Amino acid sequence: MTQLTQLNPEQHKNLNVAPDSIAILAKQMQIVHVNAEEVSKAATELPVFFTRSEQTGGWGMSVLTCLVNEYNGSVQDGRWLAGYTPTYLTTYPVFPIRIEGSEEHGFGINTDDPTLSESEGNALYNEDGSETAYLQNVKRQIESDIKGSMQTHQMTQVLRQLELFKAVTLTLHFNDGSKQNLQGLHTIDEDKLKSLDAATLKQLSDKGYLMVIHACLMSLFKINLLVRSHNQVAPEQTIDKVNIALPAQ
Repeated sequence: MTQLTQLNPEQHKNLNVAPDSIAILAKQMQIVHVNAEEVSKAATELPVFFTRSEQTGGWGMSVLTCLVNEYNGSVQDGRWLAGYTPTYLTTYPVFPIRIEGSEEHGFGINTDDPTLSESEGNALYNEDGSETAYLQNVKRQIESDIKGSMQTHQMTQVLRQLELFKAVTLTLHFNDGSKQNLQGLHTIDEDKLKSLDAATLKQLSDKGYLMVIHACLMSLFKINLLVRSHNQVAPEQTIDKVNIALPAQ
């Protein structure tokens, strides 16, 4: 597990975050965390799924940035081209951390992260040790994301109790006849959603959950965009089609 060091000007005064850090990270990540507040924007660009942590078992939400690792059509010439950038990408490699003996949280960083440099990029601290506008903005985004993650947790708890999650498998069919399955993704069971009584639907609507649900369902059509972007960056192994189905029992 990555070890994070609490940010401080004494140790990290000379550190800079690479200007292309978003592209560097996105090229390596097929799944990127988002919170419920981001979904309405993220869903216009990328398919959104519900995902479950292997470590904690807790539910969250993520966007699928590409269909095959290392072939991310949203990253070209060292730039992230999608119209929406998840907060996780814009704040990386800074993370919230627990401060021992305190109820407050701090901010940590992995000093060995490849997106960090002592020569160029967005500086974390000014010469006098004060925080740069860049770091202050990152911290504000993280604070907002923490609140959004708490709201997302509350929402996913409700959806889990209503048994609305449905596991799906994406089967990629390549032009050479080979297949590849993407698993661990969940969407909303539309049949169960339609069977809910009016009072429950109103509660979901009043809490703003229904809007998130519909955005997630509509975002599944963005898989077609991922197919096209993959075929542009990987013409040697294009994808003919993608099937979305319940995983085999």
